[in-house]
Amino acid sequence: MKFNDYAREPNTDRYDHYIMIGQQALAERNWAAAVEAFTEALSIGRTAKVLVNRAYARGRLGDIDGQWADYDLAIQLDPTLAFAYANRGSIHSKRGDREAALADYSEAIRFDPTVALTWNNRGWLYREMGQLEQALADLNEALRLDPDFGPYYDSRAGIYFARGDYAQAIADHTRCLDLHPDWADAYEGRGLVWEALEDWQQALDDWLRSLELGGGGGHIAPAALQDRIAEVKRKLGPDTHRNDA
Repeated sequence: MKFNDYAREPNTDRYDHYIMIGQQALAERNWAAAVEAFTEALSIGRTAKVLVNRAYARGRLGDIDGQWADYDLAIQLDPTLAFAYANRGSIHSKRGDREAALADYSEAIRFDPTVALTWNNRGWLYREMGQLEQALADLNEALRLDPDFGPYYDSRAGIYFARGDYAQAIADHTRCLDLHPDWADAYEGRGLVWEALEDWQQALDDWLRSLELGGGGGHIAPAALQDRIAEVKRKLGPDTHRNDA
């Protein structure tokens, strides 16, 4: 369904009408129609909420520049909008601008410290920056807020691994898999710990399972993982590894 199909419906208030069209399009995952409807609404009156909605639809269409611009303007209109800071921070992080990402994540936490995902994302950013104590503190807070979400254990395991605390890393990867048995990143990451411990068979089994699930990529690039698998197979020899398809 195109935007004009939605727009045929009668309306008495143009602004509310376009908001309704945009929300309907979002519910139906019609991202292009949502962007067009919210753009019409914004031509009548600009609000941070509508900008955030359009930013989401733009992101689903792959328009990252437009998404960033909408979050940026939303923050100008409402400097306390934690969600916009958090999402703009994720865009900065993907672009490799760690300082800008850190600033946005920190503002998001300042205005709304109850969102576990923001703590997780800032913690992982701290890990990438080599600030492991801050990273661990953030992941501990994410898990305090949401102790049943397995991927946060996987994130914390990566921090323990970077600190050389292999027992805790294995425990957290395993806890993630207890909660989310198909989380490929956890198998991938736990394999790296087994490799560091020179337990080649456990490493291979976990990495092969990660690939069966579609591959993770959260802890190591896919090409590098394939290289590690080949090296571990060489160490084990042709007849010693299990679960090899």
